[in-house]
Amino acid sequence: MEAFQPAAGSGYRLLPFRFGRLPTHPNEILVAGDSGRFTFLTESDFSAFADHRLDPASELAVNLEGRDLVHRGDGPIPLDRHAIAWRTRKAFVFEGPTLQIFVVSLRCHHSCSYCQVSRQAEDDTSFDMDDATAQASVDRLFETPARRLTVEFQGGEPLLAFGRIRSIVEDITARNQAGHRSITFVLASTLHGITAEQLAFFREHRFELSTSLDGPETLHNPNRPLPSRDSPAHATVGVAAAHGRTPRPRNVPHTQHRDRQTSVWANANSQNQVPMWHFSSEAT
Repeated sequence: MEAFQPAAGSGYRLLPFRFGRLPTHPNEILVAGDSGRFTFLTESDFSAFADHRLDPASELAVNLEGRDLVHRGDGPIPLDRHAIAWRTRKAFVFEGPTLQIFVVSLRCHHSCSYCQVSRQAEDDTSFDMDDATAQASVDRLFETPARRLTVEFQGGEPLLAFGRIRSIVEDITARNQAGHRSITFVLASTLHGITAEQLAFFREHRFELSTSLDGPETLHNPNRPLPSRDSPAHATVGVAAAHGRTPRPRNVPHTQHRDRQTSVWANANSQNQVPMWHFSSEAT
């Protein structure tokens, strides 16, 4: 704590902060205060800052005070200013829950080793969400005071219960006519067997669709097995269908592709070349 006490004649005192390096800024040090504000400093500026060697009238000292990292002068720390920063940072606590996840089915084509769901056979509809549960879940959704909501459909494979997804979305849309809330719909899916009808519905309601490839076939197939052992092919076909294009080659390019209606990000980890896909509907 002595480091945070004002040094004699320094003209400023340090406020609590954390620091570290990021690979994206190898020649700078990240400094972050308790209010969440942060900055990057060169090593020389960081040393001067931490050792109380900065000119308190310098532009750097003024900027650091604006980020709640130092307090210039000998007067008391303005706690009201810091209270406002904290209140702003934590304002989401008073907004209420903003994310509601609907697990519409436990059925799935795949039997992924790391899945958190007790996966059920794809033809066993007894593990689908029923009408009463769906209606009660929508009731809970509109009990939150949040004005911006995210409704995410998960499984199992949620596309196996597409009828339930449709009914829930239509129910939410109808109820929201009076509430006028901003609602984002998300589907977390393997995109296995996605149809033109389903895609049309997702575009109509501006869904965000997400899926993933675990890596090359030798890694993806053991992690996300299908009896046919062609899980990567199904995922690639699903992404291509969502993008409105023909399937891409198996070696997915490490690039970003965009058009007016859809966006697909294909990112590969530079070390193990594991591509991850994310699709967002942006229909106008």
